[in-house]
Amino acid sequence: MIEVPHSLTLGARVPMWLPELSKKAMTYTAEEATFTTHTAFIDLSKENKDAGFEFIVGSVYHGWSATHRLGISTPFRGDASERCRPKHVHTAYGHTAGSLAVQWMTKEFCGEGTAQIQMIEGYHARIETEGPNMTPVVAWANSTLFEDDGEKQSKRWLHVVRLNGLKVDTRYTYVVGNAHYASWSIPYVTKTGPAPFVLGENPKVIRFLITGDIGYQNAAALPMMQAEVAEGVVDGVVSVGDYAYDLNMMNGHVGDIFMQELEPIAASVPFMVCPGNHEMHNMFSHYSHRFRLMPNNENEGLQTVHVGGRSKNAKLEEVPNNWFYSFDVGLVHFAIISTEIYFKKTFDVDGNLKVRQEAWLESDLAKANKNRKQTPWLVVIGHRPMYCTSDDTNCGVKAAFLRDKFEDKFFVHGVDLYLCGHQHNYERAFDVYKSQTWKRTRNMRATTHILTGASGQYLTSIMRKSFEKPSAIWDAFRNSIFGYSRMEIVNATHLHWQQIEADLENPAARGKFGQVVDDVWLVQEKHGAFASVEAAAETTLR
Repeated sequence: MIEVPHSLTLGARVPMWLPELSKKAMTYTAEEATFTTHTAFIDLSKENKDAGFEFIVGSVYHGWSATHRLGISTPFRGDASERCRPKHVHTAYGHTAGSLAVQWMTKEFCGEGTAQIQMIEGYHARIETEGPNMTPVVAWANSTLFEDDGEKQSKRWLHVVRLNGLKVDTRYTYVVGNAHYASWSIPYVTKTGPAPFVLGENPKVIRFLITGDIGYQNAAALPMMQAEVAEGVVDGVVSVGDYAYDLNMMNGHVGDIFMQELEPIAASVPFMVCPGNHEMHNMFSHYSHRFRLMPNNENEGLQTVHVGGRSKNAKLEEVPNNWFYSFDVGLVHFAIISTEIYFKKTFDVDGNLKVRQEAWLESDLAKANKNRKQTPWLVVIGHRPMYCTSDDTNCGVKAAFLRDKFEDKFFVHGVDLYLCGHQHNYERAFDVYKSQTWKRTRNMRATTHILTGASGQYLTSIMRKSFEKPSAIWDAFRNSIFGYSRMEIVNATHLHWQQIEADLENPAARGKFGQVVDDVWLVQEKHGAFASVEAAAETTLR
């Protein structure tokens, strides 16, 4: 045991030092790594029994942590500052590298003040929200009432701020809340996207975590993902759909728990989403509202969709379109699509949704394909797979239906990757078109399909989806162990993909927890449209 100069600072409304009864530090080594744990004991018996506390830890030598809450004191549950406390803070990329969106929820409208965000550049343990050094308000929120259609018709106020003109590739510390009620979130640090790529310059390496099909009761991959985000080595997270199981359950309470679980990740890095089949309740109302902050389409007629109207308590509402949209980050153009509108009955208030999405995707991919010098990598995200070997239903007729809708578009416009989930396992294919493959990971001749839906599904029990069919000719790797994926864009030609095992309680995965179980470099030196469909049919395939 050794003593080190680390401290814990507790404060009520005014930051102050409280004497430590004792503190200790222990250093130990495990698996060739050295760790030090610090423990401090504070006497609060003489403090105001009704006070709520926040704390930071660290030292003047090594820096300070962000602010954390010491629970919620019972006497404060009826206080306005608690009722207006921001929850479910999460961020998303905007339409440009210098733009971000932030969203949070309050249980009440808190109409005496206006929801806002305060932000300063760099890392900070706290942001002063009162007094002469008050941080200027960056933006006011657009607040919307979301009323669940369940038995209790529970209400949530959702607040969205869209920030433009920020410095690119820059970390910002921010708080969200309401000045009138002195009700603020803890400070979070997030980061804007890299500057657009310029030929002749070294590109910024971008690292994403890819997740999908993750429940609130069995969020197996969440702790390891959170640890990576906390290390500051992750630029963003992309989800391929299915959240909480389900967001609307128990009058939305399940969704509330899940969004709070997600906050340490999603408040720190942009968390980009795609709708899955478990979001379909009441026309995807919970998904559409809880993730209103996505960079919805700027194209006329595609900015919004309609949700609700599926029960006597549910009115039809117009909401921002986060069902199909696109955005750029560094060297990557992402296009999000909804596979669910082909399998779930949806309203066509604004015209046929399927036709609208397909026309939009054709236009978006064509535009992206012409911009390959800036965004050479073209990635499409959808929930359901087009190639898989889990079962005959999802991997048979339904997968074939999606291939018929999208595969030619991907081929003609040179989509490098299609990422999906739905099946609760992991399966990576080679480049494949019309069920045939060149088995390439270098200068691929068709789209590479990767199914990553094993982040921790739970319905009535924990389920690891087995493979009912033998591996296909286009299969490169598959397993049914819980985990998540890393996607690192190194430069215009090299993409590094890994699958991380996160199945601590699975005997079949014993000894593999946290290990990379699939590792591949995808190298594409000839980005752009693959050979024409007619020519490809005549090409000799394996």
